[in-house]
Amino acid sequence: MKFKILAYLLISFSLSGLSQKNQIDLFFNKTDVFMSMNVENGLVKYNSIAENTSQLDDLVNLITSIKAKDVIEKNYQKSFLINAYNILVIKGLIDNSPTKSPTEITGFFDRKKYRVADYGEVTLNQLENELIRKVYRDPRVHFVLVCGAISCPPIIDKAYLPSILETQLTTQTKLAINNSEFIKVKENEVLISEIFKWYNEDFVTKNQTTLDYINQYRTTKISEGLKLGYYPYNWSINSFSKQNTNATSVIMEFTPSKLMKKGQWDVKVFNNLYTQNKSSNSERQVTKNLPRQTFFTSTFEAYTGVSNSGRINIGAVINLRSNIGNNAPATDVFKFNTQHGVSRAAISSVGLAMKLSPFKNKNNISIQSTFFFPVFKDIANSYYLDRRSYAWENRIFYDKSFLGDKFQLFAQLDLTYYFGELQRNASSDENAGERFANNSIAFPVSVFLSYFPTNKFTIYANTQQYQLVPVIQNGFGQEFTVVGLGSKYQLTSRLNLEISTSAFLRGTSSGLGNTYNLGLRYVY
Repeated sequence: MKFKILAYLLISFSLSGLSQKNQIDLFFNKTDVFMSMNVENGLVKYNSIAENTSQLDDLVNLITSIKAKDVIEKNYQKSFLINAYNILVIKGLIDNSPTKSPTEITGFFDRKKYRVADYGEVTLNQLENELIRKVYRDPRVHFVLVCGAISCPPIIDKAYLPSILETQLTTQTKLAINNSEFIKVKENEVLISEIFKWYNEDFVTKNQTTLDYINQYRTTKISEGLKLGYYPYNWSINSFSKQNTNATSVIMEFTPSKLMKKGQWDVKVFNNLYTQNKSSNSERQVTKNLPRQTFFTSTFEAYTGVSNSGRINIGAVINLRSNIGNNAPATDVFKFNTQHGVSRAAISSVGLAMKLSPFKNKNNISIQSTFFFPVFKDIANSYYLDRRSYAWENRIFYDKSFLGDKFQLFAQLDLTYYFGELQRNASSDENAGERFANNSIAFPVSVFLSYFPTNKFTIYANTQQYQLVPVIQNGFGQEFTVVGLGSKYQLTSRLNLEISTSAFLRGTSSGLGNTYNLGLRYVY
């Protein structure tokens, strides 16, 4: 009798395991079909999935109902959990669509819970760290778990299957580590994904460094003499579109609204040449053929993140000015002369800045506040250099991509208060003329519309309405309207080039000239 009961239990257990294996095999088959239909070039067709979520919902229901612990083979469980992670990431992004990034969604990785088989309810972080990393201790899983961002290793258009899982893990690891966008070998340094920093303990052992691990899978080994660094992780959603099938787009992702995360840097140099030979007075009467005046400003800005969330940046701004008048050729500003009464050149102001992302779920809106200190000296009867005033500048940035990310709208609202003495008694070391616009508030509004023929190149049109209002009686007021055209090109994965020009169409108490601009931006 005891033998019969034992035999019955063994047979029942075997049939139960077989049944669950059939359920998991069904999950693998359906995942394979789903991925083949909705993944291309390592990116996900979220728009197509959102139109009909029945396949995705079916997979999520299978993930919920399967009893994976009853399956003895570890590779079945491991394959199931890897696929479940990738499916649930897609599910989370679809549930919160439209979104530009998983980081825009509150608690995406660490709060939102999903029922995963008989493991219980877990977050994506728990699924990755407790059910996969902790149990299997296989660094190769980092190259198959896809977190929904561009900088993740590419998602494949098929399921991970227990029968070939070892081959798939090794293949994806080799593909990632030999990809020049994932491991960037430069002349004197190697830039690697921040995955190697976040999960350092998975790759480093007593006898192995991160570089040793990388070289295991490299076709061309990396020299140990090269400096190891990390490039910024691009958290833009890994959505399939014609713009992003080939490479990460820094010019699309790192708009002025975007803040840096801790350890990242945003460095800019923007050169502006403004030249005029006509002006409009307080009655808007235009005078032409005036002696040419030219003003050159080179602005250096650097910002870095101080929080892992990427919601606080600090930085500094330095303005170098070179101005020339007396009908001199515009290019004479580049001689940086200091001829008395004709030209002037100096560092004019230094600013301390802070950037904030005030809304946790809206990283396309940010605020920048900068306090400027004038650092140049007054020189009596000298040619004008810059406003001799302290300034508190506040900017609100907003951007929005649309029509499949082919277009991008960017808006900027400024509010700057210039304060200090309006004028002083002239003496040998003073120039009261540079204090003409003190005690005033400027609030320009700027709008840019960009079009992306490719993910590395954009052209844009912009307009600005500038208003300067005095806050004291008989102070200086001014307004003008500007329109412009420009373009940006991504030279490398870090460096962008910008070229633009603009024209002052009309104004009150304003010069009516043109600007020519050249900028470089380096994101690290």
